[in-house]
Amino acid sequence: MLYIELIYSILTLISAFTVVFQFYPTFGVFLGAFMQIAWIHLWTVTGQFGIILLDFGLLCVFGMRIIDIIRRKFKT
Repeated sequence: MLYIELIYSILTLISAFTVVFQFYPTFGVFLGAFMQIAWIHLWTVTGQFGIILLDFGLLCVFGMRIIDIIRRKFKT
């Protein structure tokens, strides 16, 4: 279980790095959304429901950014 949380944490940090420092930000947004889904799944499987609201909120933020990316791509 520790290894799963470490891998999830590292991938989440990579996502945050790419978005904050604009280094492949689109990849970071999609990776971040995927990782939030993975975290929510992990918390529900292990019965740790305390942090799900935070992860769901972050998933909503990533979702809004994905919608913005898609709108910009197909606008032109």
